[in-house]
Amino acid sequence: VHLEDEKRIRHEELTNLEKQLKQLDANQIIFPEEVVKAKQVIKDAFAKKGINAEVRMFAELVQDLKDTSWRQAIETFLGRKRYYLIVDGKYCLEAMRVLQEKKLHAATVVITDKLPDSEVKGSAAEQLVIPNVDARRYANYLLNGIHLCDSLNELHEYPKGGLLKDGMLAKSYAVSCMNMKKTQICLGQDAIELQKKSVREQKQIVQEAYDQVMDKLKQTKEKISSLRG
Repeated sequence: VHLEDEKRIRHEELTNLEKQLKQLDANQIIFPEEVVKAKQVIKDAFAKKGINAEVRMFAELVQDLKDTSWRQAIETFLGRKRYYLIVDGKYCLEAMRVLQEKKLHAATVVITDKLPDSEVKGSAAEQLVIPNVDARRYANYLLNGIHLCDSLNELHEYPKGGLLKDGMLAKSYAVSCMNMKKTQICLGQDAIELQKKSVREQKQIVQEAYDQVMDKLKQTKEKISSLRG
């Protein structure tokens, strides 16, 4: 029974990965499903009220990264904030209402109309190319305090906010080593190709595990058959 369960789980994983590859082949980036659904709820609520406004994730508004060698560290630092929803400032309160009324636990709406106007300083914010004004301001708010460092000694000089390419992060006078391996890339023009590469690698691992389970099941059935014989 244990092997049958594992077979079912691996088969479901393979089906899901195939679905993801089809989505990527259609030039659609993969975002957390619950956020995509919540975003659609807000869009539908806007449409019912005759509000013609875009509802987009922060990640969708990042056009590119200047130096891709910083990608993994910056995306890991931003984490789920990459999926926060950006709406035009004049409809921000309306989006907040929908969030409250529909109890959308999976979504976070950026209060764009209260974001301070700011310039990109010598920081991690410089790495993101963002034409959208609201998303640009939000990126500046999140990243202007994070200095990109080349060494541990330099990181030590930025205890309020510093980052190394290997994921070492200094923030609020404390340092940690972020786990960058689990970060699914989603920023910039080459994100789709990078996601495809990642999904294909995952699929190969799962396929090998599935084949092993099938071999074990075959061997078990042959043993049972020989015992009965």
